Amino acid sequence: MGVLPWPLSGNGSKSETSSTYFNVIAILTESFWLWQFLGRLHPLIVHFPVGLLCIALLLEAVGWFRKSTDMQAGIRAMVWVGAISSVLAAALGLLLVNQDEYGGSTVTIHQWSGLATMALALLTVLALRLGRTELYRGLLIVTVLGVSLAGHYGAMLTHGDDYLSSVLPSINGSGKPVLSDSKFAFASATTGKPLDEKQIGELNLEVRSILAHNCYSCHSATKTKGGLRLDKKEFVMKGGEDGEILIAGHPEKSDIIRRIKLPAGHDDAMPTKGKRLTDHDIALLEFWIQQGAPWPSGAEKSIYRIAELEPRLPALPVAPAGMTNPVDKFVNVYFQQHKLTWKNVVDDRTYMRRVYLDVVGLLPPPDKLKAFEADPRPNKRELLVNELLGRNVDYAQHWLTFWNDALRNDYTGTGYITVVGSTLPTGFIPP
Repeated sequence: MGVLPWPLSGNGSKSETSSTYFNVIAILTESFWLWQFLGRLHPLIVHFPVGLLCIALLLEAVGWFRKSTDMQAGIRAMVWVGAISSVLAAALGLLLVNQDEYGGSTVTIHQWSGLATMALALLTVLALRLGRTELYRGLLIVTVLGVSLAGHYGAMLTHGDDYLSSVLPSINGSGKPVLSDSKFAFASATTGKPLDEKQIGELNLEVRSILAHNCYSCHSATKTKGGLRLDKKEFVMKGGEDGEILIAGHPEKSDIIRRIKLPAGHDDAMPTKGKRLTDHDIALLEFWIQQGAPWPSGAEKSIYRIAELEPRLPALPVAPAGMTNPVDKFVNVYFQQHKLTWKNVVDDRTYMRRVYLDVVGLLPPPDKLKAFEADPRPNKRELLVNELLGRNVDYAQHWLTFWNDALRNDYTGTGYITVVGSTLPTGFIPP
């Protein structure tokens, strides 16, 4: 084996060292079959022994509630076994990640959350040995959370991104989003007329949905088994390591149709795990290929429903002379419809307080109030509004509460990030 590209001088950057480290692992795993075999043991090492940490936490909680130490010996054993297993699981996971063509953000999160869990498990054992009971219990709780997070992303790698959501009652009994009926496609086949652009778009949407819920777990950016990806047009048409998977116009000659029609258990049958495609799904894929595997031009429409949030530019209503502000023109129409009259212009102090509360949700500092009142510029109110609108983070943190109510942003649970103002990036402005 040649010289490994390791930065022995110590001058390599942190990212370069990390990248080189995983390159070395990739070289080692490809050089000897035993490393590949051991990598495949990663799920076996993970599923039971590391799970003992969860049982240890449960028994620890029971012992604390009952003020009993009867189970301490068993708990200590489970913590030790779980910690040792986490080290083995992390090592074997590094071997496995270089064998089955994993990639994407999911495997990265799973990998680093697993390594973090290993470190936490070792710290838990250390705290247990030192008799630091409170620290030990706190670390055990955090370690179990790490196991849950790493396990969630591991399940997504193995079973697909919709592993949990596919069985929720918010979608239909088949575990797939409710899609539009595809009768239009088969009706077109009986009439012999070509599909129009709208039908092509709807047909393509259904085809991609079938691929997403049956094939993406092994053939997407996250995992590219056999060099085949089915999440983009160019990858579908390119095929995988065994060549093209479809021949436009000839479903009977297309390998993808042959494989999905094979009986379960056959070496070439697809998908290799999970539910088989329904007769309707197979017929739809055959029809799509028979039509030439059409793909709509332009940007691909999402297979999931997306709220229409495109900005609109409404026509400005007619307003009295001297009324130049667009917002005032719309307000004026509202006032006319409801027989309301315009109020008198408020003084500078009141105006500044209202603008501050409206835009950033805060009261103006006293020195700012005095300076604004003393400012002789005729456009100082417009300048004040522009200044406050330029405070992107303050504006976002204030208005995010209103947008969360309107958009129903209430994400909770493993794998989801609850939106909070303190985590907003600089420059973020709600739609």
